[in-house]
Amino acid sequence: MEKQSEVNRNCGIEMLKIISIFLIIISHVVMTIRLKNQFVSYDDYIFDFSYVSKGMSGIILAIFQHFGSLGNTIFFVCSSWFLLEKDTVSKNKWIKMFLEIWTISCAILLIMLIYTGGRINNKLIIKSLLPNFFTNNWYVTAYLIFYPLHTVLNRIIKDLNQKNLLKITTVLFLLYCVCNSLYDSFFSSVIIMWITLYFFIAYIKIYMIELCNNIKVNSIVLIIGISIIFFLIVFTYIAGENNKFFANKMLFWNKNCNPIFWVIAVTSFNIFRKINIKSSFINNISKYSLLIYIIHENILLRNYIRPYILHLIYNILGYKYIIVWVVLLSIVIFAFSLLIGIIYRVLFGKIIEKLAGKMIVLIDEIYKKYEKTMYKIK
Repeated sequence: MEKQSEVNRNCGIEMLKIISIFLIIISHVVMTIRLKNQFVSYDDYIFDFSYVSKGMSGIILAIFQHFGSLGNTIFFVCSSWFLLEKDTVSKNKWIKMFLEIWTISCAILLIMLIYTGGRINNKLIIKSLLPNFFTNNWYVTAYLIFYPLHTVLNRIIKDLNQKNLLKITTVLFLLYCVCNSLYDSFFSSVIIMWITLYFFIAYIKIYMIELCNNIKVNSIVLIIGISIIFFLIVFTYIAGENNKFFANKMLFWNKNCNPIFWVIAVTSFNIFRKINIKSSFINNISKYSLLIYIIHENILLRNYIRPYILHLIYNILGYKYIIVWVVLLSIVIFAFSLLIGIIYRVLFGKIIEKLAGKMIVLIDEIYKKYEKTMYKIK
């Protein structure tokens, strides 16, 4: 979730980030509806729309589920575009992100322990104390790993001519995007997938910039990409009604490596970065995108609070208007997470900044001693 400087911040891109985080929240809400939760005793709110028998509501919810993979890809595209211009790693940024993930996780744990009288699963307590180690929020943990690697990747990209960069990008794209979107093969991982996407974006930015700046072409490709995703989901539904093999495949296309999502993300980014507006309101909301992400998908909130809210909705209001409830709940979660993020920054922002500075000094000292020791070894 790379951010530009206040001076150069592109309002269109910041708007796209806000849209992306909302898409991710919708996806997480419907995921809660679909999956049984081992940490609560009730499951009456479950509505498993991965099967074709759920009708039109199931189709729409399946589409909503795909929003998460698309939102994640858009976020990474936004970050990668600017990381390609960076030659150094900001230790302050990395440590601040690490500390924010940890402090928010521990703060929510403390509040939940008080609220529940300590009735929280021990497994979730341990995971809350070590959120990065247990990858409680997979995207931000993966980003913490990827971010220091981008300077190495940039050096490799700069040393490659167009022909070789195209070869590498094409091979990676075919193996870890196209093939993996059809079948999980060739020993992929999030980091390998992101490296592939990073090379993909690098080639486009360096050698296809005129195409990137063509709003008309990007708009057409975006519409085609969205249409293909809708077609695939509807096709899967129709096929599932006539063939048992497809009966539970409504979410088959919901993968971060889906090449259609990559195309939609890149074309969306190209369109939004050309939007020439200035809005401090949009910029101020966007700068809380990381906090909104880690707060709304906190391991305790998603395993206790979200199921409870959906349980109440189901028993009081029913699921006749389930699409409406999903959208409204997503809006509430977005607003709540933003509010908590603002309060957190006001109360702890300066403390985290100072702590990050001290940790940088300590880490530098430790590494220098390590470096001297290693140099002595023959």
